[in-house]
Amino acid sequence: MSDKKVKNNNNNKRPASNSLKALATKRRQVFKPVLDSPYNDEEIIWPTVEPSQNAGILKELASFLQKDSVKKCIEDAKDARITAGFNSTTKALEDQARILRHQKKTKKKNKKKEDNSIITKYIIICRYDIQPRMLLDHFPMLCYTSSPGFYDSDQQDGDGDSRRVKLVALSKNSKDFIGNQLNKSKDFSGIISMQTGMESSEKLVAMLESIPDIKIPWLDNIQMKEGLYQKPVLKLLKTSAPLSAKKNQR
Repeated sequence: MSDKKVKNNNNNKRPASNSLKALATKRRQVFKPVLDSPYNDEEIIWPTVEPSQNAGILKELASFLQKDSVKKCIEDAKDARITAGFNSTTKALEDQARILRHQKKTKKKNKKKEDNSIITKYIIICRYDIQPRMLLDHFPMLCYTSSPGFYDSDQQDGDGDSRRVKLVALSKNSKDFIGNQLNKSKDFSGIISMQTGMESSEKLVAMLESIPDIKIPWLDNIQMKEGLYQKPVLKLLKTSAPLSAKKNQR
């Protein structure tokens, strides 16, 4: 009888299988590598547009989009001076980046300065009206690498304007406002691109130029110094993981 009582007492002292103490004993300490990702810092990737700038751009953009010449450009899918759509804008930037890379490679052979005075320069996105947001993740990088200023040391053109493609993220409800100006309130994707050299409002261009350039520090000067790589920032995160469950043996 005494032996049975001892066994019962020992069983009572064992922690329940679902108790916190029991769960803690079933986990092991591990170290997981963490790569600092600059993509997580939206303040670096997307230039800031102040509320006053946003209101001014919308006002001038509405006037600009009412011009007959502008409407014809948008309706003509082959006319790249103005695009209104996700695919057409992405293609315009990709084509521009490809041309600039080719010019960079052949520059030493030809020793001829290419004319990049007319480029896709302004990307206007109703960022906070587009879901899911990840659809827009490629635009900062694409705008940066499709800029003439990315491939050489000249950061300003003859007029003193930036040689970087400007990425302008407008506030919420901008999509409906612009869509109404285009008479495409339902079909408008919320993305517009504009080339330089177009007949446009000087005020609109000045406002777009006032938006800060995209800053992607890990790509700065990479075209100027071939083979330049930066050491990745690696960290270890101390955490725990469940013990591997043993496979049932039959």
